[in-house]
Parts: sequence; structure tokens; C-alpha cells
Amino acid sequence: MSEVREPIRVVAFTGARGSGKSYFSEPLRRWAGVPAGAGDREFSDLVRAGLNAGLATIGDPLDTDSSNARWLIPVVTALQLRATPLAPSPPDHDHRPEADKCAECGFADWIEMIASLPQMPAVTRDNKLGHLGGLSWLATTMWRLHGSRIWSDEIARLVTRDLASGVPLVTVGGVRHPDDAVRLRLAGAVIIEVRRQVPNDLDPAAANRNLIVPDAVVYNTIDGMDAVETLAAELYDDLVRGHLAPSYGPTG
Repeated sequence: MSEVREPIRVVAFTGARGSGKSYFSEPLRRWAGVPAGAGDREFSDLVRAGLNAGLATIGDPLDTDSSNARWLIPVVTALQLRATPLAPSPPDHDHRPEADKCAECGFADWIEMIASLPQMPAVTRDNKLGHLGGLSWLATTMWRLHGSRIWSDEIARLVTRDLASGVPLVTVGGVRHPDDAVRLRLAGAVIIEVRRQVPNDLDPAAANRNLIVPDAVVYNTIDGMDAVETLAAELYDDLVRGHLAPSYGPTG
């Protein structure tokens, strides 16, 4: 008698920027009957929320000469207040020097860009690529202040809430560190890497992301949305069966 497996209800995606993670997560939720706007979790959404909270504390354009006093302190304060109810793990002194260096360099450039704007912007999913310097800095700052699981603990809390409310399938995008993968597995997730040759991948998170051992790899080496959906359909069928293949798509 064959083993009966429960459907997999939490899928967390990792992979380089531009690898096509969202092209796979969206049809999975659609086929599972997830209502629009539900079950769609992204690590970057949490960082964006913190960034927007910090921006809201400043009512006029930045003076780069005094940006530390007028920007860094309010943002850190806003993020600390936001993080208080999240009950993070104790700090583990994982300062990630490579990520810190890249984030701080990008932050200086981003500060100059923000200072030139007539008003504070709202950072959205659509424009987040233009704010990577600020987002990377905030993510690193929170790791330093609250430990490396500050973001994944909150994502796991949201995933648990989604499942309890009856969402049939939750997808999580932007898994960038092995600690995040470990935390999400504790919440019932499988980790799927979407692999595609991405030119000029300068993501400072690449070194940490490459340490993640996924449960399955999707090789996104095919062109056209019809072909991508066919590949996503194979993945979805296996999620429903509760058993993943090691890989999907042509590897060559």
C-alpha cells in the first residue's frame, strides 16, 4: 500500500534577482484557489514596511551633511519599535561583514539620491529595485540589532496565521540566508531554488544565499510564459501529492 502524503502548503523560494521566482509562485497560488492578495509573503515586504516607517518620521528633504542625525537614528528607532512585538531570537552576533560593507556603500549612494527628491518616496514592490541601498542597509541593521532571525521569525508568524485562517497554499519569496531557510522549514515550508543564468548578478546576498540547500531546484532555462506555466504545473502537481522531485526543467 502506497504511503499517503499530505499536500505541501508552504513553498519558500530562493534564487537570484531576475531568476523568475514570482513567475512560479503566482500560478501556484492561483491553481490552489488562494484569494487575490492572500498567501503572498515576501521578505522584502517586511523591510519595505520598516523603510517606509522610517521615511514617515522625516518631513522634509534630507541634508546629507547631517544625515546620520536626521536619518539613521529615526529609522533605527522606528524599526526597533516595529520589531518589539515580534519576539525575535536573542542576538547571535552574526554581523555578516561582507553584507554590511555592501549595504553601507549602497546606503551612502541611496542617501544622496533621496536627498535630491522634493519629497519622501513610498517604497513599493514596483519601485523597490531603485531603493536597494536603503533596503539592504535596513535588513543588515536589524540583523545586527536583533539577531539573524528577526525577519524570518516574523515571516513564519505570518505564514502560521495564513494557514490558520484557511489559506490553502502560502508562498514566501526572497529567502536569502540559511538561517531563514531553517526557520521556515520549522513552519512547514519546503525550500525551492529557481535557478537561471542572470547576467551581472551583483546581489550582495549571493554568498549567503548560495549556502542554502534547497529541497528542489527549478531550472528556469526556457523562454515564454506558456513554457514557464507548464513547468510550474509539474511542480504544483507534486506539491498536491506531497512529494517533490529533486529538480524540474532542463538542466542544460
